[in-house]
Amino acid sequence: MSHGSVSLMMLVSPALFAQSLVGSGYADLIRKAFDAAPSAAPLVCSVTPVSPLLDFSLRFHTGYVIKIPLGTYQGARHKWVALLRVTPKDGEPVYFAAGLKMPNLPAQVDTNGEARGGFLVGEGRYRVELLVVDDLHRVCQNQWQIRTTEPGGARHADLAIAPGAVQELGSELSPRQPPEDAPIERLTILVQAAPLLRSHSTLQNVDIAALAEMSTLLLAKLPARSVRLVVFNLAQQAVLFRSDPPARFDVHAAIQAMRKLQLAEISYGALRDPLGSAALLDSLVWGELLDARPSGVVVFLGPRIESPDISRESLVRSPQGALRFFYVQYAPLHMVVSNPTPMFRADMKSIDDLDDDSEQYLPAPAESDGIEHLVKSLKGETIVVRKPADLGSAIRRITRAIAADRSVQ
Repeated sequence: MSHGSVSLMMLVSPALFAQSLVGSGYADLIRKAFDAAPSAAPLVCSVTPVSPLLDFSLRFHTGYVIKIPLGTYQGARHKWVALLRVTPKDGEPVYFAAGLKMPNLPAQVDTNGEARGGFLVGEGRYRVELLVVDDLHRVCQNQWQIRTTEPGGARHADLAIAPGAVQELGSELSPRQPPEDAPIERLTILVQAAPLLRSHSTLQNVDIAALAEMSTLLLAKLPARSVRLVVFNLAQQAVLFRSDPPARFDVHAAIQAMRKLQLAEISYGALRDPLGSAALLDSLVWGELLDARPSGVVVFLGPRIESPDISRESLVRSPQGALRFFYVQYAPLHMVVSNPTPMFRADMKSIDDLDDDSEQYLPAPAESDGIEHLVKSLKGETIVVRKPADLGSAIRRITRAIAADRSVQ
């Protein structure tokens, strides 16, 4: 039993049961574990790298899948720990650690245990080294290279992570500090929390991840001095979450509200009032128009869904002026989520890689999107986002429109 293996197993603790960056003290320990690994007893395992994919935070999402035969484990809970070293070309290595407890196993188990890990990177080349150790001090080691480049339609300036950077999953985007003369005094983001597939009674992980990533990217890229975030659902005719200035833009609280949404449970009042969804949007829009300090820009964000035409006369005749409305319409056609786990938020695949029966993942097109009609009646603009690169383009269009408005004032 090598000293490196013993030190490595000391890292297994509840704090590391989700993959996370490690501090300098643990980094020294992990370096020693990598150095000691060649002399340790081998652990049979397979490692499949996950190709980098641009997500809706405009950062590249990559990772790995580990499979380990469980036949050699019996009885009380065993542990694995996975250590990761990611080294950018011409950069310093970044270290991650993740631990996993296995359940009690019966004798003669003939199956594989599987775990997934993920992280975020910017443009560039990276060397990835993975070390998996179990509590029997056996070691599995693998390494591979990854390379990320600007996808079609994206620009380097759009990306929300620097070239050569490495971040853990879930790390927040850092909004740039807006100048005192920022062109947007107040920004409102109105998120329609709805699943892409009408057959789903809850929001799927991929739905929540995309809406959260797009919301935080809008915050990071648009120069606003203060921000209001509202999450609503038309089917429930309800506001699920609201954060008004000067409160912090709390996307984590918004995510929790979306996770609790149960579309199978519709209130009696909502069933009784088929025009309630129109009334909800009416109140949201008029709330912005009549606010003592109205937002300069209002952005609706959400999937394209079938809903009643909400461009009612009261809204058509609503006062115009400095208030600008946009609808970032989320209508992906080439992304699905497959087997999400706590260790890997979403395993994204291209539609070209799907089986023939995978049409179930694709959203059915909406025949009539009420929010789109509403924004049109308010002389606003709808921008369709089908892939992450489209979101960068949408933000540029919003920024140009704001700049044009400012130039004529």
